[in-house]
Formats: sequence, structure tokens, C-alpha cells
Amino acid sequence: MTQPLAVAFVWNENNENASEAVHYAAGMLARDASKPFSRAIDIPLFFYPGTAALTPPPINLCAEQILICALIDPEMVVGADWRTCLLALPSLKNATVIPIALAPQALKIGSPLSDINFIRMYDYPALQKEHVFIRIAHEIYRYGFNGLYRRLEPGADSSLKLFISHAKDGGTGLSCARQLKDFLDRSSFRQFFDVYDIMPGQMFDSEIERNIRQSTVILINSDVYSSRYWCQKEILLAKKYERPIIEADVLDSYMDRKYPYAANIPVVRVGRTDGISQEDLLRILAAALLETIRFYYADVWLKLTANHMGIPAVRLNRPPEPFDIDRLFPRNTDHPNHIHRILYPDPPLYADELQYLEGRGIQAVTPLTCRQKNLRQLRAGISVSNIPKEESRLLGQDSSHLKKLSQSVAKYLLCRGARLVYGGDIRQNGFTGYLLEEARILNERLKDHTSRIIDYLAWPIYCADQTALTLWEADHIQLAEMIRVAPDAVGPEIDRTQYLPDDSPRNRYIRGKCLTAMRGAMLDGCDIRICAGGRKTGYKGCMPGILEETALAVRKGKPLYLLGGFGGVTQSICRLLEYGDIDECLRADWQAEQNLQYAELLAEYRAHGETVDYEQAVIDLRDADLKNGLTDEENRLLFHTCYESEAIRLILKGLERLYHEKK
Repeated sequence: MTQPLAVAFVWNENNENASEAVHYAAGMLARDASKPFSRAIDIPLFFYPGTAALTPPPINLCAEQILICALIDPEMVVGADWRTCLLALPSLKNATVIPIALAPQALKIGSPLSDINFIRMYDYPALQKEHVFIRIAHEIYRYGFNGLYRRLEPGADSSLKLFISHAKDGGTGLSCARQLKDFLDRSSFRQFFDVYDIMPGQMFDSEIERNIRQSTVILINSDVYSSRYWCQKEILLAKKYERPIIEADVLDSYMDRKYPYAANIPVVRVGRTDGISQEDLLRILAAALLETIRFYYADVWLKLTANHMGIPAVRLNRPPEPFDIDRLFPRNTDHPNHIHRILYPDPPLYADELQYLEGRGIQAVTPLTCRQKNLRQLRAGISVSNIPKEESRLLGQDSSHLKKLSQSVAKYLLCRGARLVYGGDIRQNGFTGYLLEEARILNERLKDHTSRIIDYLAWPIYCADQTALTLWEADHIQLAEMIRVAPDAVGPEIDRTQYLPDDSPRNRYIRGKCLTAMRGAMLDGCDIRICAGGRKTGYKGCMPGILEETALAVRKGKPLYLLGGFGGVTQSICRLLEYGDIDECLRADWQAEQNLQYAELLAEYRAHGETVDYEQAVIDLRDADLKNGLTDEENRLLFHTCYESEAIRLILKGLERLYHEKK
């Protein structure tokens, strides 16, 4: 499956306005890592910031469509390296550049960019980032999705069409609708407002139906909206034709009954202290664009999922509801027990909703749950750890990429019945917190109390605050099992019940031996290992953690999944496997140069007649059989992909092959 769409941002991070606009747009388009089960778009985003003196690294992405949002300021225009960088962007394969001028001078950047119409950020004296986001989101729709559905050239006819559904009550709803229409009349959007857009002699119902079939519907929910016949009909038509819908809530005081079919959609609360403001209008438009993009992006992935997995199912781009059941599956008296299947976007519905659907003969599944029984009892080890900011920037990534990867890996494995095996203190923030959150949400959704995470802790880490650790265990007893690995290489003079600081070569040696023992026990306790990222310097132990874990996994014959596209030590191991290249971080002499006191630690190992053997680790890995169920070509894809969806697809493919072989 080829990644259908990727969005990249290029900008001068010394420009505060540019940085603010990029971060705002990314926050709107990306999945919020703190809300792992939100219905977000989650388009892959990549970031290429530079400075006045240093241009960003080359964009090296592979997707069917790559949209590059280039925010251009005067410093970039006068910088020769910046001009070379920017003017080369349109020539990238499958790339479309959306140039954004922060000042009028940006328009002088030169051909071929000067031949493209710019988004002019300087035209907006107020609410700049909100205005620019709406323009960016509209271009994502036009270039990223419009052609997939209507095959139009991205000109005026490809603009998003909005249908404003409102009650003509003379109150807040009508006022909001009129203000929204006036705003859209001055934009590149198209809109339908029946008072003005139905010509004399045309049939009301046929024109409304025709326009709804082409539009994203904005429901202006006022006090009387749900009681009006035409408002109800418009919602039914939008649901019938499976159109993107959002609600703008402008209630004055009270609604005695909300129309039941005006549910199961995103809602924007419009602040009305001083009337409908321009900021409110922008929020409504942003919500409409986000839901439209989410809707079409979900459709693309549902088609790919259904084709790839051979799932016979009806696809819905929002969670199923009773209206869909009655519309899609009229009751069949000849086959009353026939089971229908619906494939809809993640996240899954909760157990009560699923049980209701099952009672109607409907099996509702998502890409996450459609084959969830395949990996029961599997113990999956996960090693995902951060890399330095400077390294992630070379990949067009930031810390959010590895966080979201760990979330997604955990989510897909947990939903298929696997238990997650982790080595380290899961009380800490970061990736480990996301594992717990995924397990907690899954248990709530399934109304289950299965312990889904096994955590291995090395001595003396679990002695640092034993009271707090015990309380934490008690709080999470239904989610996680903690295994304390006994200390290794500790003499009788060391109190095993007390914490040992790393304040001397001897103590660091003892701690390193204990970490190695913990990693060995952890690998004995898991069936497979998944690795991504990994610090090359600044680690605890005798060598970088992921390097030691992967070498031990190979020696123990454990299947390994290596995600090199997210950088770090894992990427270096992938280069070793694919090309035979020995990156500097895989050499003891480089580690001794880069890590303070590391040479002393190596000397302490030698004093005990032991060797931290990088050469043997390299030999073991270079000749490794990954035993992961993937072909050589599939492993190469896994080594290089920077898309979490593709990485997870490959991991699951390998695991399902291994699982069926064992069965």
C-alpha cells in the first residue's frame, strides 16, 4: 500500500510568525498524542525548519501526493542557499508546493515559485495563523482529495462547496448563517444558501438535494433548528448521501428536543457573549475543513484496508448509527440471522454500542479491530526511545513521531490480544505512559480487567522509592505486571535493598551488569521484539540500550522488527543489515570519545575480566536472521519507512505469518 498523502512544512524558524503558523497548523492536522482515541485526521506531517544561515535538509518522502507548505520571508529571498532550496521544491517527485508569503518581498523569490499564486499571510492583520490554516487546509482538500473523487483540475471549480443548513427564525441561527455566507462570498470557497441560490422556477427539494450531494454541510443549530421540517430533511439527505457534516452550536437558551439524526458528528461551540465574531466564523470553517479532510482521508484508508485484507464490508466514513443500519440493510425476513459487516474509521466504538449493533445482525469493525483475534497470548517486546532533536530534524521529524509510533504499535497489538513487554520504569512520562493509556482505554472499551503490560525493572532502579513504586503497582494492578530482576555482579558488601547511585566507575559497572541481566530476562519473557529510535549517546549501561537488546535478541533467536525510518541506533542497525555499513555509534572508540566517563566504565569491565564487545555485536547483527515472517524486500521497506501506518502493516503481516506457522 503506497502512502496516499504526506504534508511537509518548510520555514525559517527564526521568524516567529512562521513558526507560530506551522505549529498551529500541525496541531490542527495531527493526532493529539494526549488523546489517543480521538477521531483525528492524522495525516503524516513532516517538518523542515531552517535558519537564515542554515537551510533545512532535503525532503526525502515517498507518497502518491506530497504537499509542501513553504512559508517564505525576506531573509529566505535574499539567501542564495535558501533560494536554491526553495526553487528546487517543485521538481520533487509527486510534489505540489503551496507557497505562503509572510511579506510582499516573498513574491520575488523567482521562477518557478513566482509563477504560482501565493497565500498572502500579510493580508491578514489579525488572526493570522487561523486564516493561514484555513487556506492551507483548503489546499490540502483541493490537491489531496478533490481529484480522487471528481477528477477536476485544482482551479476554482475544485474549491470546497459548503451547504449552510439553518432555520429562518430571524434569530441567532439566521444571523450566524448570514455572516458565514458573507464571509464565504469574499473567499475562495463556494457555498449554498437557499434564499439566494435557488433561482425562480426551480424546485426547492430537487435543488437542495442536488447541492447537498456535492457539499460539506454546516448545521447551524439554533433553538428552533430541530423543529423545522426543511432542517430535518437536509440532515437526512446529508446522511443518506454520506456527506461530511459539522454542527455549529449557537443555542440562545433551550432546545426541547434535538433531532436524533443530527448527531454522530463534530460540534463547534460558538461563543456568543458579544455576538458571532470573526474568530467564531474561522473556527466553524476550520472544523468544516478538518471534517472534510478527515472524511476523505478515512475513505482512502478504508478502501486500502478492505482491499489489502480482503474484508467484505460496507464502508462508512463515520461511526455507524441506527440510520445507517436501516438505510444499508433493510430487514430481510428470508435470512433473519444473516450477519452484515461495516468497516468504519478508528477508534472503535465502546462495547455497549457494539452490542446494540450485534443485536441487529451488524458486525462493526475498524482497521484496528478487523482481525484482532490473530495475536492472542503473544508477548510483544517494545523498544521505542527518543533521539536527539538534531537527528530527528534530518528526517523531517520531531519528538511527536516516535510518541505516535509507540501509541499506534501498542494500540494495534493490544487490540489483537497481545501483551506488551517493556524494560524500564513505566511510571515515567513519555512512551511508557502511552502504553498504559492504551491499555486502560482498551480495558474500558471492552469492559475487561486483563493485565496487558509486563514491565521489567533492573536493580537498583526499583529501590529508588519503594513506597511510591508499591503504590503505583496497586493503582495499576489491573493494567500492568511489574517484574523486579535480581541484581547481578553485586558483592556481599552491597545492600541489595538500597539504591546504588552511579557516582563511581565501580557503581556504573554494577548498574551496567544489572541492566544487561534485566534485558536478558526481558527477552526471555517476550516472543518478539520491535525497535525504533534509540539514543546513540547519553545512555545507561554498557552500550546503547537498543544495540544491546537487538544483539541479545539475535543470540536468543527472537524475531526482530527494526523500524529504521525513525532514526537513532535502530537506523544504524538497519544500515548494517542492509548495506554492511558500520556507523560510528556501533564502535567502542567513538562511544568512548562521545560519552563522559565511558572510557572508565570500559576499563572497569576489563578489570573484571570482561569485554563490552561491540565487534561481536556487529558480527551477530550483520549475519542475523530476523525470523520475523517478512521477506527481504518487506524488511527493507520496514527499515526505511517513515510512516507509522506502513510500519504497523508490515509488523502485523509478519506476526500473522509467524502466528499461523505456530498454529
